[in-house]
Amino acid sequence: MCVFVFLNESAVFLLSHHANTPYLHPPPRPPPTTQGALTIAIRYSAQRQQFGPPDAPEVAVLDYTSQQHKLMPLLAGCYALHFGKVYLVDRYAEMKRTKDEKLVADVHSLSAGVFVSECV
Repeated sequence: MCVFVFLNESAVFLLSHHANTPYLHPPPRPPPTTQGALTIAIRYSAQRQQFGPPDAPEVAVLDYTSQQHKLMPLLAGCYALHFGKVYLVDRYAEMKRTKDEKLVADVHSLSAGVFVSECV
């Protein structure tokens, strides 16, 4: 059983067991600046070299574990959001085409999850 939570005009939380909420729409596209900034950071870290063992070539910044611990979780999050968005858009298109009530509930819960992940 799905429960939908939304705010009314008086900013009071309401619970509903129906998907007939007035705000079913696909979520907005995430700004490309996050992905672009991460791409720049990873490419720069892969090319930039500094320090290294004596009498040896310098080491790429991306080879440092601390740099990997900063960038790789962000990269994983970008991939997860990308594939989640693709799945959500496919489900939304199918919902619009078939008008299936179960798909409406699924799309609503998926879009709410994407919205929460974007806001946190």
